[in-house]
Amino acid sequence: MRIPYRVCFVEDCADLVQKLSIRHSPNLVVDDEVVFRKQPTAEELHVYFGTKT
Repeated sequence: MRIPYRVCFVEDCADLVQKLSIRHSPNLVVDDEVVFRKQPTAEELHVYFGTKT
């Protein structure tokens, strides 16, 4: 999809876990907001980011 991203692990980002009330993995965070609290499908990602499927 060519969207820049960064992978964070809870062990390395405890501050984000607390700030965003993350209790399980995976989570997708965009601009400091949790937008998916599960593994999104490719279709859900395309819809969210407004890209072609």
